[in-house]
Amino acid sequence: MSLLYSITSSGARFATSKLDRRNIILANYIALITAFASVSMIIGRSLFATFHWDLAVTLFFGIILLLSPILFNYLGFTALSRIAISWIPTLYQLYATIEALHYAPMYETSTYVGLRFLMLSFSLLPFLVFDLRDRKLLLALALPVCVLVFYDPILTLFDVGYGSSGLAESTYYFNNVRTIIAFSILAAGAFFLKMLVERNERLNESLIAELANKSEFIQKQAADEVHQLNQQLSLNLEQLTEREFILNQSQRIAKIGSWEYNLVTRSLFWSDEMYNMFGLDRSFNVNAENLYQRLWEREGELLDMANKTLLTNGQTYDLTVRTTTPLGYTKWLRVYGYPIIENNTITGARGICHDVTFYKEAEERIRVSEKRYYSLFEQASDAILVTDFKGNLTDANASLCKMFGYSKAEILRLNIVDLIAEDETSKSSFNFNRISDGEHVFSNRQMLHKNGSRLEVEANVKKFDEDAIMAIVRDVTELRKVQRQVEISEARFRSAFEFSGVGMALVSLEGKWIKVNRELCDITGYELDELLNLSFQEITYPEDLYNDLKFLQQARAGEIETYRVEKRYLHKNGSLVWVNLNVSLIKDSQGNPLYFVSQIENITEKKIAQEELMLSQANLNATINNTEILIWSVDREFKLITFNRPFAEYILETYGLIVETGARVFGRQDTPEAHAMTKKWQEIYLRALAGEIVTLEENRFGRDLKYSLSPIIENKKVVGVSVFADNITERKARDRELLEAQQKIGELKLMALRSVMNPHFVFNVLNSIQFFITKNDKLNAINYLSTFSKLVRGVLNHSVSNKIRLSDELEMLKNYIQLEMTRFEDKFHFVLEVDPNVDQDGIEIPSLLIQPYVENAILHGLYNKVEQGTLTVRVSEDNDILIFEIEDDGIGRDAAIKLRQKNFPSHKSMGIKLTEERLRLINEQHNVSLQVEDLYDDQRPSGTRVRIGINIA
Repeated sequence: MSLLYSITSSGARFATSKLDRRNIILANYIALITAFASVSMIIGRSLFATFHWDLAVTLFFGIILLLSPILFNYLGFTALSRIAISWIPTLYQLYATIEALHYAPMYETSTYVGLRFLMLSFSLLPFLVFDLRDRKLLLALALPVCVLVFYDPILTLFDVGYGSSGLAESTYYFNNVRTIIAFSILAAGAFFLKMLVERNERLNESLIAELANKSEFIQKQAADEVHQLNQQLSLNLEQLTEREFILNQSQRIAKIGSWEYNLVTRSLFWSDEMYNMFGLDRSFNVNAENLYQRLWEREGELLDMANKTLLTNGQTYDLTVRTTTPLGYTKWLRVYGYPIIENNTITGARGICHDVTFYKEAEERIRVSEKRYYSLFEQASDAILVTDFKGNLTDANASLCKMFGYSKAEILRLNIVDLIAEDETSKSSFNFNRISDGEHVFSNRQMLHKNGSRLEVEANVKKFDEDAIMAIVRDVTELRKVQRQVEISEARFRSAFEFSGVGMALVSLEGKWIKVNRELCDITGYELDELLNLSFQEITYPEDLYNDLKFLQQARAGEIETYRVEKRYLHKNGSLVWVNLNVSLIKDSQGNPLYFVSQIENITEKKIAQEELMLSQANLNATINNTEILIWSVDREFKLITFNRPFAEYILETYGLIVETGARVFGRQDTPEAHAMTKKWQEIYLRALAGEIVTLEENRFGRDLKYSLSPIIENKKVVGVSVFADNITERKARDRELLEAQQKIGELKLMALRSVMNPHFVFNVLNSIQFFITKNDKLNAINYLSTFSKLVRGVLNHSVSNKIRLSDELEMLKNYIQLEMTRFEDKFHFVLEVDPNVDQDGIEIPSLLIQPYVENAILHGLYNKVEQGTLTVRVSEDNDILIFEIEDDGIGRDAAIKLRQKNFPSHKSMGIKLTEERLRLINEQHNVSLQVEDLYDDQRPSGTRVRIGINIA
């Protein structure tokens, strides 16, 4: 049945109204009925007549055509389906009639009449499946009516007409008229019947809709009333629940439970909090006979007696009892009970139960705390005193009495002012108002011992009670001494830290910078605040980080105290900076690590030079064979791979051996010296085989040899070692000579440091000399050293005396300027103008009077100038006043100050300061004047002129 329903309902979902749905379903039924009729014809034909396959195939295709309206409905073509169900039966019957008449042409006249009336019945199908107002009804009727009207001509057209069959009944041809009349009557009847059905259908739909609206209205009205009633009930329930919740919460928060006993029913009621107090589940039977004994144990008898007295005499009770919950907790409960009286008769009892465990425990804690307080007060190592708000001592512990040398009876007769030094009282008096307001006061005071000595103390003062003040006093006399010593030590360390020539830093155990100096900022390129926000791991070259962290962990673990390592930093601009890092771990008095102190020396230039030297040596040794250098290479088993002629000659001359390829480089001499030499060189070879470039020097048989061992790498593997040995005997001799010269320079440095010259200038000059020596530029080194020696000799000759002849001063000035011009590569040229009337040999002036101003003009005025500048020194005399003018056409003082502040913010010019101080001292004996003038060219700075005048009368 479900299959039949699904077939007949095909396309019903596309219906736009109930009538439309009914027409669609009716079309499906008609299709099924006509198809079933065709199936029956096939079965009947096969059973009762001769079976013809052609006829069976025709009927089979007819069944498919008759079922096609169901498919059209299923696909949504409902209008096409109804037209098809109106046309297909007529056409199929016409086709079947023609085929049948071909097989049996001698039918009776009644056969043609019957077939015509069958067509008449098919022509009424459109009235079943179309609404009368549907215009497609006319289209559906068109084909059946045409077939009905032209039925005989159609049969005649296919040679199966009535005349073709040989039948000749004159009345037959009147059937056409009768058929049309019959169709008209039947069509009119069907039309009016259809119209009546549709009107009744619309009336039924209207009535059903009206009933549905009334039913909906009634249901809605009932639903609204029920909803209002439910809302009121819900509101009442919520209010009741809320009140019950508030009551339960109030009891829970206050830890107060309520109970009620009904004497008539002998039943006991507990609130939720009562169960919570005893740690019981709500299923616990509170009406048990031995309830009091189970819950209150020994106190249960007392409570039971109080309840019996209450129910008998109406006497209320208020008891505090102790109980133990089933979970083992001890609780203190305060139980109140009072009678319920109705008509002067006691009908029950009510009461509350208050959990006072917290208060009982608090009382016990207060008692214990007071006991501990007095114990701690007396046994405390710190001195403690208690005064009133007038300063009178009301209590003091033994430590305070011992600190000040008084007995307790003596000290309680004193006022706090009696214990404070008089000058301390005048500096700052006690502000009892601040303490009274609850402010915590911490102060440092000098107080008096009983013997009159002073004690430096730290006092922690606070309000102790409404009328009492407590002060905890610590004797910090020795601590202050130590702190002052520490401050002095820290000041020294800070000075060394900030002005060190190498980078210095304090580093946390996690690697964060704690403090860094300016030099480290210059090395890394970061500003101070930027560097402090980084860790040393973040600026360390990744390849060097593992080695650095390994040493750091060893230091933290206590395996080493310090370590030194060469590593690379990442400069802010992205370049690599080589540094020599020296790290020390600082610990506290218990040996716990606190932080690291790091000294960082910039060795980038040195490292670059070393790398370039190593590369140069490798390239040179690889290309030279016919040289005095000994060259050989060995494999990983220390067998000779290759060697040059000087090496073979050296071995033959020294050891009397002829070397061959494949021979081991270590001899088989069984002597202690040979064993020591073999062990030493095995270690050296192994270092090179590990990938290290090894260089060393050795003196053997009166020769100084320098060895360079480099790993031989093939396919990223070390397969051997190449060795280069250079006879450096003569070079060592030259080095000794250079060392002697450098020692002499060191002596000159010491002499210069003892002179009045600027130390920076002296070291710059000596470094320049050292630079020329390193470059093997002996001529410039000798000339530079000679000029400097003259200058130093002049300074030393006059370092004891404060006076020098003008001619000697000018000569030293020339030497000094010549040194500076050489050092700065003719950055400026020098002009000296001396008035011919000035007696250079007869006038004496303070030594090195103008040299600092000349130095200042060169370093800050001319050095920063882009083009070549001019330094002019003029000497003249005016009325016994010797006048010196030092003029430069440099960048001017303002620009120089800005550059100095930018590049050397912490630098102070000591030369000018010392010279101005010397001028002040000289001015006490002579009339000396100093003027500094800024020069301008078209409102632009064009240099500085310094004018010094000294009385020579």
